[in-house]
Amino acid sequence: LSNILFTQELQRRADASGNTWLKTVVLHPGAVGTDLGRNLVGEEKWNELKNGGEVPPLQMAFLNILNRFVKTVEDGASTQVFLAAEPGSATKAAFYTDLKPQKIQKFAKDETAAKQLWAKSEELSGVSFELK
Repeated sequence: LSNILFTQELQRRADASGNTWLKTVVLHPGAVGTDLGRNLVGEEKWNELKNGGEVPPLQMAFLNILNRFVKTVEDGASTQVFLAAEPGSATKAAFYTDLKPQKIQKFAKDETAAKQLWAKSEELSGVSFELK
């Protein structure tokens, strides 16, 4: 949600400053089969799973089922690659999944919340970002 709000606010600011050429987008790659799972199960357990160590049958069945629903790293990167390679076909301030813009719910277009997030981001980072 924060990424969508931030993207919406950046696009508003770009347009208001006359930088209408700028297109901001946000995306979700989906569930991707990466090594990030090690943060869920711990480094030692992850290495054991990855290197074919003994895994209880129920846990192995669960992992096999889970693997049917996750994307490969290549498939997970496809939307980022598409948007970078074809910026002309991107929709301003859109939220993308699987190469397509998705409907953004009203609460994720809340201008007041986006402005508050922007202000808090500047406050916490100590960086003021002005488009010229």
